[in-house]
Amino acid sequence: DRFAAFQYWPQAISAYTKAFELSAEASTLMRRAAAYEGLKNMKAALEDLSGAVAKEPSSAPAVGARGMLLMKIGREAEALADLNRAYRIDPKNIEVLIARGSFMARTNKPTAAMSDFNAAIELGPKTSAEAYNNRGALYANAFSDLEKSLQDISAAVELKPKDPGYHFNLGVIRLKSRNYLQALSSFDLALSLRGPAARVLQYRAEAYSQMGDFSKAMQDIQAALEKDPKNASLHDTLGNIRLRLRDYLALVRDPRHAQ
Repeated sequence: DRFAAFQYWPQAISAYTKAFELSAEASTLMRRAAAYEGLKNMKAALEDLSGAVAKEPSSAPAVGARGMLLMKIGREAEALADLNRAYRIDPKNIEVLIARGSFMARTNKPTAAMSDFNAAIELGPKTSAEAYNNRGALYANAFSDLEKSLQDISAAVELKPKDPGYHFNLGVIRLKSRNYLQALSSFDLALSLRGPAARVLQYRAEAYSQMGDFSKAMQDIQAALEKDPKNASLHDTLGNIRLRLRDYLALVRDPRHAQ
C-alpha cells in the first residue's frame, strides 16, 4: 500500500503478488488490480478484479470495482450490469454509489448520477470526498452551476487535502469562475502533490494566459508538451495562447495548427 501511495507501481505489484501467495484474499487482488491500472495494464487489472469477484461473488466493492474498470475500457453494458449488481448486494455501500453515479454521469444521465452522489454524501458526509468531487464536476458540466460546483469540490479538498486530483479540479472550477490567482494556487498544489503534470501544466498555462502573463503561459505549455507531445488538447492550448499573443506566423509555420 505504501508503494502504491507513491505510485511505485511495479514494486506495489510485486508486494501484492507475495501477499496474495500468502493469503489468497480477494482484497489483495483488488489492490493489485489498482496497481496494474496505474501501469495502464487494463487486461491484467481486469483479470485480477474478475478473480476477486470469483472468490467473493457477494462482495459489492469487488463487483463495483470491476464495473468501474469495464466502464473505463468502453464495455458499458457489462459495466452497468456489474454496477447494478453491486448496488443490489449493498445499496448503502458508498463506493458502489459513487461508482454507479460516475457511470451515469459519463453516459449522459445526470439526474441518475446526482441521485447516487447525493445518497453517498448523505450516508457519509465526512468520508465521501470522491462523491463531493464528482458531484461538483456534475454541477459544473451538466448543470452549469459553478457556485455549487466550487462548494462541493472545496469540500472534497477539505476532506482529503493531499489528493492532487481534487486540487486540480478545484483549480479548473476557479479558472472557469475567473478566479485566476486562486486557480494558480490550486494548480501549484496539484503539481507539488504529484498530480498529472502535463494536464495540470496545460491548465496553469491557460490561467497565466488569461492573466496576460504569456511568458509563463508559454513555459508551462511547452513543458506540458515535452511530457505528452502527442496530446492534441495541449496543441490546441498552445494555439490559443499564440492567438492571444497575435503570433500568427508561428501558427502558420507549425503544421499542427496550419490545417
